[in-house]
Amino acid sequence: MRNVVLCADDAGWSAANDHAIARHAAAGEISAVSVLVDGPVAHQWRDFDAPGRACSLGLHLNMTWEPGSDSAGLGRLLAAAFLRRLSRSDLVERIGRQLQRFDELIGRPPEFVDGHQHVHMLSGLRQALIEVLSKRYGATQRPVLRVPYSHSWRGTKALALNLLGARAFGRHLTELDWPRNTDFAGAYDFSDSADYQDHMRQWLAHIRDGGLIMAHPGADPHLEHGPARAAESAYFSSPAWLEDREAAGIRLIPFTSEALKQAL
Repeated sequence: MRNVVLCADDAGWSAANDHAIARHAAAGEISAVSVLVDGPVAHQWRDFDAPGRACSLGLHLNMTWEPGSDSAGLGRLLAAAFLRRLSRSDLVERIGRQLQRFDELIGRPPEFVDGHQHVHMLSGLRQALIEVLSKRYGATQRPVLRVPYSHSWRGTKALALNLLGARAFGRHLTELDWPRNTDFAGAYDFSDSADYQDHMRQWLAHIRDGGLIMAHPGADPHLEHGPARAAESAYFSSPAWLEDREAAGIRLIPFTSEALKQAL
């Protein structure tokens, strides 16, 4: 039996989407929810409490998205990170503000932190994130960090993440003995022709114990990748999701330091 986190990203963006995510969490079909704190409905997650604390709640750190619009500016951010032109003071301020807003909206610190479009792994940004988290929470209360590093071939998007900073980020966290996932899956092209169940079966077959699978279930056709979100949600609500997990020997765990320690 392998223990794996299934994390639904982009909570807080849309009421319809969040309703679908909350339904999956209540049914035990996902085990983590990542919240965009500047989203118009992010505050609704304050009262979220999955049965048996089986689903964790974390911060979806954002540098490329604004309420009421799609994600933009990733290319400029990548270029600035590559050229080492990111402002440390600006990053520290933006990270600190989102952490503070999470605390205020949810009423407690995030159990984990990841990044919208994986921006948290970029050079310059990851160092600022670790600095802010260390000062804010200390060594005993620091949240788990998502490392989008795939240990096996999972397509060109996964390879790009590995090369853009995921490998270096993972190594840095290992040196710091910082709690993190051991493997990553869930990246694909979101095309209408994608067979999501086939992708998931491949991810389940090879993901390491303690790994994390990113997902984007939802029910709002007006959001980015609306059809793909609906397809993912339909799959998670179907008997096939449980059957596929059982066939692969997968147990879902929340994305928390305690759950990872117990599992591994």
